[in-house]
Amino acid sequence: MASNLEGSIYSGSDLIHDFSCDSCEENENNKLADFYCEKCLKFYCNTCLQHHNQLYKKHDIFGRNYLNKWPVAKASEDLHEYCLEHKDKKLEVFCEDHGDLLCAVCHIYRHKKCNRVVLIADKLKDLIEKDAFKHLVSTIDILHGQLIQKTNGFEKHMDSLEKSYKTVLNDINSIRKKVIDSLDKLQLKTIRELDDLKADLMKSLQTDITICNDNINAMKSVKVTIQDMPKKSETVQFLTYIKCIDKSHQADKMLQEMAAKDEITISFKPDTIVEQTLSALSGLGSFPKNEVQPTKEDVVTSQVVHGEVSSLNQKNQLIDPEKRMSEENQEDLFANLIPGSSSQTFHDNQKYGLNKARTLSHLDQVITVSNKTLYNVSSKSDSQTCCITAICEMATGELLISDFNNKSVKLLSQTSTEVVAHYDFLEAILSIFNIEPYLVAVTVGKNEIHFIRMVNNCQLLKDRKFKKLKLPHRCMSIAHNQGIIYVTSGTELYSYTIDGELVSKIYEDTSTRNSATACAVSPDGNNIYVVNGHSEKLVTLSRDGTVIATMNDPALQWGTEMFGIHVTDSGQVLVCGGLSNRIIQVENRGIQTLAEVVSGVRKPIAVFYSKSRDSLIVSMKDNNNILVCKIQSNNICTPRKHSYENTHVNTL
Repeated sequence: MASNLEGSIYSGSDLIHDFSCDSCEENENNKLADFYCEKCLKFYCNTCLQHHNQLYKKHDIFGRNYLNKWPVAKASEDLHEYCLEHKDKKLEVFCEDHGDLLCAVCHIYRHKKCNRVVLIADKLKDLIEKDAFKHLVSTIDILHGQLIQKTNGFEKHMDSLEKSYKTVLNDINSIRKKVIDSLDKLQLKTIRELDDLKADLMKSLQTDITICNDNINAMKSVKVTIQDMPKKSETVQFLTYIKCIDKSHQADKMLQEMAAKDEITISFKPDTIVEQTLSALSGLGSFPKNEVQPTKEDVVTSQVVHGEVSSLNQKNQLIDPEKRMSEENQEDLFANLIPGSSSQTFHDNQKYGLNKARTLSHLDQVITVSNKTLYNVSSKSDSQTCCITAICEMATGELLISDFNNKSVKLLSQTSTEVVAHYDFLEAILSIFNIEPYLVAVTVGKNEIHFIRMVNNCQLLKDRKFKKLKLPHRCMSIAHNQGIIYVTSGTELYSYTIDGELVSKIYEDTSTRNSATACAVSPDGNNIYVVNGHSEKLVTLSRDGTVIATMNDPALQWGTEMFGIHVTDSGQVLVCGGLSNRIIQVENRGIQTLAEVVSGVRKPIAVFYSKSRDSLIVSMKDNNNILVCKIQSNNICTPRKHSYENTHVNTL
């Protein structure tokens, strides 16, 4: 029976033995194929091959002298008609319970108790009656077309990859050229300074030589005068003596002054910032991984032979497609279906809390905190109790804090509050603020502004200083918005460019020494908030310095130079009351208090909203700890007034 079935199947299929041209068959012509295209997976006669080659010049073509490259030859090599264990026995039976192809011996000794064991001939007959081969060919055609489409797409991607590679290579060379050009400019500037220094020193030496020569001539004249003294009158001789004594005293004094001068040399103290920065970098940039995202065409679901036959492995076993994918693979597949994600990235984002939706959204959304936790931020190098006066956050989630008492900027880990790096100054630090994702401005001492950059491996390096080393006013609080740096002096508010050029003096209140101690700016830059640390007031200004509102609140009690204010990226305004031991949220126009956000915290002097932690970070005066207050996720509500009896609002 099996032989009759074989005849009925193979007699109508010349492809198995004679290889017909696929293009001719589509036009109902049965023409012998002489060539096979490995990329198209099709057979061609001489005529059809010419049309093919005009369209696909890069495809690999194999003639009949390379039949081993043709697919049927390959497929026939992988099929075994005889049992792998009993090599003299043909495979005659199929066990549907286990998906195994069996010879008679295997059937008797291993699968005798199986319920669903059928003859291969009967199974094949059933497949033919259900047009299984027709459906299989249809499925293969679909997959074949999709593979060709995908291959063509990959070839285009290779061209795109080559172009992007050349573009990036040009960018790298451009960056290198800019770095070299910058170094060349620094070299020329330093050499010009060296030349000017040498010219000044040479001029000074030439002046000394001229003075020496003048004195040498004077001494010669004195000697001649002394030799002629006997010929002169007594009065002239005495006057000559006095004059010579004066000349000799002048020469002696000049020699003593010159003897006090050290040998003149030129020394050079290299600036190590450039070398440190370059050595800390791992390259001129990074290459973000391109996550390959599956398209609709990539997800092919085909149920071959009505779900009964899926694939045949090397051991002649049929595999259930539903059992192919392990749970781990399913997790990876799920992660890969997320745009711009991978399994590791997904778990890392969960770990660091970066996948969560932002809790704060509306500018007057009242903030409610839940659990509070204290974390120690002291380090071994500290000589005094910490006093954290300002807090900001790097793009990757690390916190940067300024320690006033220990004159240090500290970097806290993105996953905890452990101090992983610090940069120490010679003078105290009052304020820090983000300028770029990894660059912050720092107020140092009374009137200096420096820049600190975080580089690879969480290192802190000094980037540069303001254009003027020392500003003509105190530098207390600092803020940045849209390329403008705002600085308070205690009585004034100034605006500067990033390079340190003065833009204007925006605001001034000389009524007390601490009438403008701290400042903050709304995200759009329209509102500027200035804290009056002496009079318990919050002043809201427009961009040009016009007073929009003045608000008094007993919670705004401090009375010293340290007074914290922070505006979140969503526009919520938070102000510390050091003596009231409270942190309040103020309506964005600076007109009224919305809520008391944190209470019972001793002398708070800085508050900051951390996006990566979704928490308020609070520091306290002369305290080694910071307070991390988790924000409730369900705090989206209508803003409410938090009134006090003595609250006074003055709007203009």
